[in-house]
This record gives sequence, C-alpha cells and structure tokens, in this order.
Amino acid sequence: MPISTELRKRPTLREILNQDGLQLNLLCLLTTVFALTLWFSQSTFTVASSGSEARRGGVRIPFSSGLAVLRSLQALTSTCTTFALLQAFETLTWTLASRSTGLSILNFLSLAPTTSMFGGLALGFRNDVPTFGRIASWSKLYFTTTCWLAGVLLFIRTSFSTVYESGVPYIATAGTGPFNGSLVKPTLKDNGGSISYSILATAPSFLQNPQFAISVQPVKCLPGKEHCESYLLPGGLMAVSSNIPNGTSDPLIIIHDAPASQVEFRTEGAGNAFSSSVNCSTFGDRDIGIRLCLQPSVIYNGSVDVGIIACPRGISNGLCLGGGDQYNVSTTVSIFKRRVTTTCSKDNKTIISVSGLTTPTSIDFSEVEPLHEAFDWLLNYTAAGLPIGSSPVFLFWNRNGVSEEHDWSVTAYEALQNMLAFILWEFSINSWGNPDMHHSAHGPDGEVAFLPQEFRTTIASARPLTKFVIDRKMFALYILFQGIPVLFCWVVMAVRVAMRMPRPKTSSFPTMDVVFKSNLAGCPISDGGQLIDGGDATFVKSLQGVRIVAK
Repeated sequence: MPISTELRKRPTLREILNQDGLQLNLLCLLTTVFALTLWFSQSTFTVASSGSEARRGGVRIPFSSGLAVLRSLQALTSTCTTFALLQAFETLTWTLASRSTGLSILNFLSLAPTTSMFGGLALGFRNDVPTFGRIASWSKLYFTTTCWLAGVLLFIRTSFSTVYESGVPYIATAGTGPFNGSLVKPTLKDNGGSISYSILATAPSFLQNPQFAISVQPVKCLPGKEHCESYLLPGGLMAVSSNIPNGTSDPLIIIHDAPASQVEFRTEGAGNAFSSSVNCSTFGDRDIGIRLCLQPSVIYNGSVDVGIIACPRGISNGLCLGGGDQYNVSTTVSIFKRRVTTTCSKDNKTIISVSGLTTPTSIDFSEVEPLHEAFDWLLNYTAAGLPIGSSPVFLFWNRNGVSEEHDWSVTAYEALQNMLAFILWEFSINSWGNPDMHHSAHGPDGEVAFLPQEFRTTIASARPLTKFVIDRKMFALYILFQGIPVLFCWVVMAVRVAMRMPRPKTSSFPTMDVVFKSNLAGCPISDGGQLIDGGDATFVKSLQGVRIVAK
C-alpha cells in the first residue's frame, strides 16, 4: 500500500537547503565556471591592437596556455553540467514520486538518471509509454547531447589573428598626399632634368615595392566584370618624420590615422579612346622608339587615359617606323584619398598591413599637362645622359611588333602602372618631389613644420602577438546549447524549493534507494515470471499501470 504524504509535514526552506545543499553548491559552481568560460571566450573577439596602457598594466597569457585554460574551463563546465543534470533528474524523480499518488513506474524510469541511454531510447520510441515518460526520455537525451555538442561548437570555425601591442606614442608627420601638379616644374628645374639612380631603380617596379605600396580592394571597378587593379600608397616609414627613439627592441612601427592615396587602374576602353588631337611625345631613335599619349578620360570623369605606343622599327620625325600596326599598352588611372593606419617593419621599412581605412574620396585628375611633363622627364633618356638600352623607354619597346606577345604586354603594362604610381607619389606635398622638403624646418618632436595639420599624427613601436579568435555565431550557439541545461537545473531547484514537498533522503546508491525507500502501487506487475528473461518490450508491457510511491 502507498504511504500518503498529505499528512506529512512540509519541510522548511532550511530543511530543503540542508537536504539539497550539495546540489545547490554544484549549481553555484557550474554557473561560476560557465560565466568564466563565457568571459574568457568573448575576450577573443577583440582583435584590435592594444595600446601602451595594456602593455604596462594588462595581463597577457601565452597562446598555448590561453588555449589550455579555455579548453579546461569548457571541459569543467561540461563535467559540472553532467553531474548537475544527474542530480536534477534524481531530485525531480523523487519529488514527483513523493506525491500521494506517486509516479508511474514507466515515467519514473524515464526520469531516473540510472536508466541507460539505450533504455531512454527504448522508452522514447514506444507508444505504450505515457506521453510524460516519452517527453522525459527525449528531454534527458536532449540535455545529454547538447552538453556534449556545446563543447564541440565552441571550437568550430575558430581562427588565428595577429594583433599589435604598441608602446608609447610619439608626435610625427606622415602619410601621402594627392598628386600636386604645381610641384613638377620647380622640381625639374632644380634637378635640371637629371634622373638619379635611385629613381631609375625605384620607378619601374614601384608598386611591387612593399616600402611604398600595398594592393587593396578596388573602389569603382566591378569585380569579375572589369580588369582593374588598385593600390594604396600610405607613405609608410619613408614618409615619417619624428623623434621616436631607436633603442626599442620592438620590430614594428605603427603609423596611426595618416592620409593616403589610392591609385586605381582600368584597361577596358583606354587603348581605343585616344582622339586624333591627343597630346603625345616620342622617345627613341631609328632602332628603338615609343610614343607616349595622355588625355582626360572620355569614359571615366576625373580620370586620365595614358597609353604607350611601341614602335617596332623605331621613330623618325615623330612617327613610328615599321610595317604593320602600332601596338600600345594603355590604362585609365583614377585617384582617391583616404586615411589609414599602417603597420611597418622597422628593419626593412616594408608595409606589413593597413587598417582603419576611411571611405575613399575621388580626386579630380583631369589636368594632364603636369603629369605629361613628369612622364616626359622619366622617359627622356638623352636629358638624363643614359643609353637607350638602360632607360625606361626600353621597357616598352616591342621588336617583333606583335601585340599578343604575352611576356612583352605584361611587362610593359606593369611598367606603365609602376611609373604612373611613382609620379603620383613623388610629386606630392610630403615627398622629395616637393622642393620645400629639402630645406624644411622641423618641430620639437621632429615633425616637418610646414606640412598641413592633416599630416600630423602619432606613431609608436609595436610587437606582434598571435590571438585565438572564436567565431561569434558558434559562440552564440555554445551559449544556447550550454545555457539550456544549466537553466533547466536551476528551474528544477526552484520548483523543489517552491513546492516544498517532502522526499526521502537519497544516498549515493540509487538502486538501493528504489528498493528500500519506495513502494509499488496501482496495478500489480503482470507476468512477473517472464521478466527474468524478458527484454525491453516485456518490461514495458508488464509495468503498465504500476506506480511507485516514495516512503
């Protein structure tokens, strides 16, 4: 006969807490560890560089140690969740069985943590198990699965990022301004048209030199529909003036928020867009010759079309010689200005990365006379006192006169881009193409005094750090999958406290608890003899209508 609990004294809150103190302490530990895991995980989201304050007072954990700490916290959270779920289901099972009507034994088996995974599946799939029992079986399987899956989700789609820890900032002038055509004439007047060896070595491969340029996403070109390239000219360390100390061991220098120019090249339409009245210059002799043509772009407003016509048999009286057509390499160049933070190597002055790019602003570049004059300076090998075979003219010459020659066309087009970009960089306000730079005064921090305010910024030495980054979507799924079981455990504890129903004091041996601390009620067990050799179906059939009541 079942023992009624209606007349049994309802336990006080203190008695409940004393009885379930271990479970409550476990829940508090679980919640604390879970919170630590979330805090440690979310700290990987911030991949920006840290400042000098972080260097002085921040805590840095080595990469391997940090990953080990995170993995340990996650494993401890999963372990505590597993134990908390076992306790929660045991509490829920005996609390429901402590009612006067008891609990269906099939529902008891569905809730009991001692029922194996296969037993839970067997109860969940059978239609002759009460609905509550099937829901309980699937819930227990769900919580067990999500507890395991949460630990896997946390580390899916993780990545590594390099961040920079900067030192004390210093005042500096840095950056690259837009092309200033007014600087061309005074500069060429000062040097008498001569070309230094450094310019000859730099100009034809300017964009491939990481000290000056870095490839970036085009601004106006349509990806996949137009053949175009875009390069950022941030100036790098070549354009920095500052009194930063040389004694630091940091391998990097970060230039914060300085002006930069972005140069964009298009090939579509430029080769066939030159009008008959376009201004052209010729360079060469009766053996080797080219023709340079520039005009405001007829397709892209504010841009310039530039073309090099290769003369297979040289030139005579300004005309290309040789049979067949004249073959050109041409492009349309556009200029944009923006601001950027640049990270450079201190040893070789190369640009490592750029960040913080602002929205590009287009610059009207339709006045071609200064650009043409600067290009004539680079290609005028006689004024520079160079043999034609050592001059940039030779880069654009095609002896065979075949425009489809891959090696010639690729090399010539790259040389055209490089020389254009070099001119745009050289004749800007913060470059040596500005005559004022040769006798400029310096401020107290080593900055160039005459440069406008937009070039005044800060720089700092820095060192790279490797950072482990967790995917935000996977992190959100981890919170969901891990948080639901934790919330369930707290709900069970809250229900237990709110109902204040008596239940027997359980031991660490749940099988013995069932034998000695409960009675069977309701329908008798049918076909008890068959249970000795019976399987799942036999047990479920024989236990129909049987209830279990806690003593």
